[in-house]
Amino acid sequence: MILALALCLSLPFAGAAQEAGSSPSASALPVSPPTDLAFTQTPLGRFETIAVGSFPIAFFYFGIGFDLGSYFSHGFDPLYAPWPFKSDRAPAPSDSDKQVRILGAALISLGLASLDALLRPGADKRRRVAHGTEAFPQPPPQTGEGLSLPGPSSPPGGGPEDGATAEPPQAGTGAQLDSKPFGE
Repeated sequence: MILALALCLSLPFAGAAQEAGSSPSASALPVSPPTDLAFTQTPLGRFETIAVGSFPIAFFYFGIGFDLGSYFSHGFDPLYAPWPFKSDRAPAPSDSDKQVRILGAALISLGLASLDALLRPGADKRRRVAHGTEAFPQPPPQTGEGLSLPGPSSPPGGGPEDGATAEPPQAGTGAQLDSKPFGE
């Protein structure tokens, strides 16, 4: 069963490796630029990543739960103690037990991926609402780039020596500091 699962997961990679190895100058081919939306950023790619990534963790915890259930059902017999306390004389799991563990872990990992697929659109919507129309906030502009300060400005190349007059800043614009201490 595990061999069949590993074979199914490796088939897409085998075809890509065969195509890359068939060309003698595969390293001389130009590299295509990445697409705007990588496969792992699509809903199907995220579902697959979460399902495959959570399978080992689900398998581990489902195995512990299965061992605990066996321990409880056999009246707390020390031969059936769960994993950290298992003895060398413990009976080996049968083929049906192994299949139940794999199937249970697969169902748990698919359930987690489905739960994420159901909850993800709501989280994206809340993020867009919190940040305006953007899904992710933009980094702040670099120093001097895109900043506008209040107060008078002179055109490039213009200044008092060219005959242009500069008006003093208006009060309350933030361009003039008060020299009075606070509270006076």
